[in-house]
Amino acid sequence: MKSSEGPVAVIDLGTNTFHLVIARIHPTGTLQFLYKRRFYVKLGRDGIDRISDRAMASGWQACRFFRARMDDYQVTCCWPIGTEALRRSRNAGRMVEGIEKILGTPVCLLSGMEEAALITRGVSAHLPSDHHPALIMDIGGGSVEFIHVVNKRLAWSGSYPVGVAVLHHRFHTKDPLPEDNLVRMKAYIDLQLSPLYAYAASMPPMDVIGAAGIFEILSRHLASDHEGPFRQLDPVRLSAFAGEVTSMTLNARHGDPRIPRERADLLPSAMVLVEQVRTRVPVRRILSCPDSLKEGALHAWASGDSFVPCR
Repeated sequence: MKSSEGPVAVIDLGTNTFHLVIARIHPTGTLQFLYKRRFYVKLGRDGIDRISDRAMASGWQACRFFRARMDDYQVTCCWPIGTEALRRSRNAGRMVEGIEKILGTPVCLLSGMEEAALITRGVSAHLPSDHHPALIMDIGGGSVEFIHVVNKRLAWSGSYPVGVAVLHHRFHTKDPLPEDNLVRMKAYIDLQLSPLYAYAASMPPMDVIGAAGIFEILSRHLASDHEGPFRQLDPVRLSAFAGEVTSMTLNARHGDPRIPRERADLLPSAMVLVEQVRTRVPVRRILSCPDSLKEGALHAWASGDSFVPCR
């Protein structure tokens, strides 16, 4: 196990949100979480191929706040992690350069496989070793990671360009979402996820575990049961909520107390995506998990994994 001399930090630089987690790693390898903060920077608000000046400014502002909080907690080492937008955008280099200048440390750009490995760490930390095989679904703004986990280990993974910012920018051109655009969005999702569907078709029904993000909203309002940190979502209520959300205007979503204002713009695309997966993959149960990549990164750090830059 790896212990830290002082608090450490992981920053998840996602397409839609930037997250900071500060924790202390004890000699036993256990984590003591000290501070968490999220900003909706929306790097993909104008499309993921190019990050707008407005989105860059929002991201840099979040990083300045993170830098100040890390100084407050006397963080000894920081691991900033970049995902889909910082992998794909034509001007991501400028964004990364600004982040590194503010934080004073290099940004680690993960591949889809590396991202899946850390997500697996975060979710499987809560799974018993004999848990039923599961399919983790981590919805990002730029991409969605799917990970088949057997006995807490990654058995297969795929990263697909159907993140909610991508779907929103490509199909949600009017509000509420027009029916013909909804049909086109579903067809696009099915096309992109066809390798996943083919893989899952040979499997018995699996638990689909939604990792953090949008599933936090769904678990608050649609959960029917608890299993440790996991919450089971009612599929009937889930389907009804999806139909309701996709027919709402943005103003209606902003006024709905079930929907965080920062999630209101992308929520219809997220619900279409969840429903497509739910109806095309053999599902045993739908669960939500509060942890994902950032917690997985800390677990990897605590274990002394070789690819963690701060060792």
